[in-house]
Amino acid sequence: MNKMLHTSLPAAGIQAKAGENLFSCHTYNFYPYLVSSII
Repeated sequence: MNKMLHTSLPAAGIQAKAGENLFSCHTYNFYPYLVSSII
């Protein structure tokens, strides 16, 4: 159980980090479009 927890924690951290990078990248790409559509 303890070994399983140790292996799943880094995997969850990597997955969260990848999701965060994907989200920020998408936001940065979308932001200029959003601003230009408002103006």
